[in-house]
Amino acid sequence: MSDNNNLSSAESHPRGQQQYSQPSWPEHVPIPETFLCPLSKKFMNHPVIDREGNSYEREAIFKYLRAREQLGTALVSPVTKNPLQESDLVDNRALQSIIDSALKNA
Repeated sequence: MSDNNNLSSAESHPRGQQQYSQPSWPEHVPIPETFLCPLSKKFMNHPVIDREGNSYEREAIFKYLRAREQLGTALVSPVTKNPLQESDLVDNRALQSIIDSALKNA
């Protein structure tokens, strides 16, 4: 799979439905904290970033926003509590590149 396929924008898949196939972090290597999603506390296979610079695992943040929408509660950042829409999220290409390099060297 090419890097362009892995780095499709959030706008291309606004509901976060696309599945991404990337290797998991090796179990024998400690995961750097910057590679962990603040929502799921799990390794980010496909990081997205909001307008404030907060990164999330794509699936986790879309699930969080959909749940809030279904409950009729305000769509806000789980980190800052400022308004957050799905359209505010884009692929975090810089972090993805760092993660990809780390995976190759792990």
